[in-house]
Amino acid sequence: MIAAIDPIAELTGKIRKEIAMNKYAPGQKLLSERKLAKLYKTTPNRVHRAIQQLVRAGELEVKTGNGTFIKQPEKKITELDYPAASANQEKIETGESARTSAGNLSSPELYQFFDVLAAPGADTLKIFIAAGNDASQRQLWLWALKCFHEIYPFIDAEVDFGLDIPEKGYDLILLSPLAMRKHRNEIMPIPSDLLDNAGIANTNFVPGAFNVGQIGSEQCGVPLLRTPTVIYANRKYLSEYGIFAEKLHKPLDMMKAADTIEKKSEGKVLGIRYFGFSSHAAMYGIVMEAGGDNLFHFDRKKMIKFLSEFKPCIKHHNLKPYWKISFDLFLEGRYAIFPDFLFRFPAVAESSSEFALLNYPRMQDGFAHESMILGCIGKTCQDVETVLLLLKYLSGKSAQREIVKNNPHWLSVIPETLAEQKDNSPFPSGSVVYDFDPRSYYSQTNPAMLRGKYTSAFNTEIAKFFSNVHDMETTISNLEKTMEKVSEKR
Repeated sequence: MIAAIDPIAELTGKIRKEIAMNKYAPGQKLLSERKLAKLYKTTPNRVHRAIQQLVRAGELEVKTGNGTFIKQPEKKITELDYPAASANQEKIETGESARTSAGNLSSPELYQFFDVLAAPGADTLKIFIAAGNDASQRQLWLWALKCFHEIYPFIDAEVDFGLDIPEKGYDLILLSPLAMRKHRNEIMPIPSDLLDNAGIANTNFVPGAFNVGQIGSEQCGVPLLRTPTVIYANRKYLSEYGIFAEKLHKPLDMMKAADTIEKKSEGKVLGIRYFGFSSHAAMYGIVMEAGGDNLFHFDRKKMIKFLSEFKPCIKHHNLKPYWKISFDLFLEGRYAIFPDFLFRFPAVAESSSEFALLNYPRMQDGFAHESMILGCIGKTCQDVETVLLLLKYLSGKSAQREIVKNNPHWLSVIPETLAEQKDNSPFPSGSVVYDFDPRSYYSQTNPAMLRGKYTSAFNTEIAKFFSNVHDMETTISNLEKTMEKVSEKR
């Protein structure tokens, strides 16, 4: 006689086994009963009965209004990444399964991946990623989403790429701090209790990074990746015009080298692309921020040094808005030195071996201006739980480790992973500033600064100084008056 199989007991055993294997971390919120039913290919009623058995056994606990959670043991333990079952963990740690199946796919093939592997009745997230035409960034996110889909095959995704959000109705939006504020009305603030339930906490990230996703007192974005400013250079021009890269340690060294190349080439080669006030002033440690008296100000001594050192090396072409100068001009050999973000590195590496990264030039208190990719929930999202599950995965240690290992031109937002990345950097020593500095984001996150478009005002005033329209005293005075206006907007 064959004994009948109790489906509830079998399901309870599966969940209990996965808890024991640490697939569900202590304190972690379970998926909804409907989604667990899809995952285990059973009915919601059976899932409900299995969960009730585990609650009675003290292995799960129900928090009214919040859901069902893995019971925390009395002894405090270190929280594990979610999920962490050995089989799934190996997929993330090694990435072998994803790389084998996705590594050689073209972008169109990757786009179709989710349609091919979508499970029957799968939830579909609509995702927008502000990556423009950056092929390497598209591959990065499609690969990461593919890994997520392998763990949660019942969650499907439709992905759109672009520079600006073309329409409303996205569940998840990946974009920069500036773009997040621009599209504030299309983004849902994330209540702290939902973040807590998902295991997304400020303490998970490098100190200060979580705050970049805040607008006022509301958390609107989750940090995913960072990209600092670096200095790209054309080796051929450095060699041809007698520039020794190892001697370029300070901002003035870089500017003088660019000036020398432009003069010796008689203007056939442009020395340097001016990357805007915020980027170059950062090298001197200059921030336009509120001080102890709560009034906006800047360090007058640092500002004078920055202006006086840069002015002799500034040419007419440096006064063009930096966003109008295509990176392709550098790749085509028009510029000798080109400050830009690290995420551009794949295009440089694929273009020619003539290109290199210089030591990042900065004064003792200098820092690297940078940007970040934030994950934001769309205002019309109907499945916040699933989006938070994806954001927890993308910002978790395991996924972060794999992403930056395969894409070292992006920096992790997780302390442990960032430390590993820094220790194993493939870039020349000193060329990439790995440490996170909150000062890098003052021009992208301060509401008073953004409302009055004061960063543009700073650039315009400094351009007048470089063009001899104003002298130093007038320029400093006008900058201070602008800062007073920022204080009034606060």
